[in-house]
Amino acid sequence: VDSEGNVKATSCVALIGLVTAGVALSAGTSAPATILDTYVVKPFSGKMILPNTFPVPGRLGATISASACRGEFVDTSFVVRSVADSMTGLRISATPLRGPDGAIPATAMNIRIVKVWYQEGTAWRAIEANPRRVLVPELLLKNDQLITVNRHTKENYANIQFPDGFRKIWISNPTYRGENRFVPVDEFPIADTKQLQAISLARSKNKQVWVTIHVPSDAPAGIYTGRILLSLHRKVISAVPVSVRVLPFHLDPPQLLYSISY
Repeated sequence: VDSEGNVKATSCVALIGLVTAGVALSAGTSAPATILDTYVVKPFSGKMILPNTFPVPGRLGATISASACRGEFVDTSFVVRSVADSMTGLRISATPLRGPDGAIPATAMNIRIVKVWYQEGTAWRAIEANPRRVLVPELLLKNDQLITVNRHTKENYANIQFPDGFRKIWISNPTYRGENRFVPVDEFPIADTKQLQAISLARSKNKQVWVTIHVPSDAPAGIYTGRILLSLHRKVISAVPVSVRVLPFHLDPPQLLYSISY
């Protein structure tokens, strides 16, 4: 398997690429040893995707398909689900998207993990206060371990590196109700990583991945294809095909500025 997840034949054994949820297997294997399923899902939906959600509301083993104008940002998403043992150190990366007259670089694909954490009971559908805590897929993180949750106590913790060492900070204060207090960065230096970190995946659990693709402003029109690779122990174990149709025009600048504050 090369750096882009393509299977190549050797002089001794011919290899074939069998993609059932993107898993590549060698010829002669008696049965597909699938350890990971991938589902292409809608990035914006009224359905929450939680670790235990099954069936997953998406298309198993499908291709991520999108259309975008030159210079546009387009959001896509997929879910990974372990169907064998739990795994740690699962890495996600992208290949360039290659078209008939050029390529969209892999760096134009911003990959983040959708973090599920506890919020008040109305967090998913309203803004009214509700002391009941529910899991909500809400944060987009490069480092999935920046925030950890305790499923038994329904509490969130921030894992922060301070100058004097690492600390796990409780951030589920039930008495806080929005008082205005600005905390200096050196007092609470929480920050996501710039690079996507490896993730852990428990058996029969889901993790949603968010992919924002930025089409270069000078990209020729056409169909661009590539893959998002999932690797374990430096071996590609799955790949999600990606196809982006670049339209032959730019969007006009917006005439109105929309914002929300709550």
